[in-house]
Amino acid sequence: MHVIDHPDPRYDVLEINVIEVSKDNRGENGFGRIGGCLLAYAVLLSQEYHHDGYLVLTAKNKKASLFHSKYGFQYIGKIGGVMGERMVSDTANSIELVKEYADK
Repeated sequence: MHVIDHPDPRYDVLEINVIEVSKDNRGENGFGRIGGCLLAYAVLLSQEYHHDGYLVLTAKNKKASLFHSKYGFQYIGKIGGVMGERMVSDTANSIELVKEYADK
């Protein structure tokens, strides 16, 4: 996983630039539990960087529905020239990710 800190008050969020799970750790429908653990870790980093758990990512079209249904990310639109959906996890959803996957 690779994250980018955006401290600018106009864009106060931690961006997940890349998230990958090896084939051995994937579940039947995508990332499996390890994907949720990586997202929960990103939430904790977001809190550490004072972003209140906000995460943003660009999901490949095939994975966007997984991020929405399994991990609670919301669609915020497409970015020109990028194949995928821009998605966000707000504070409330991020708290649920941590409870589910990080046991905190």
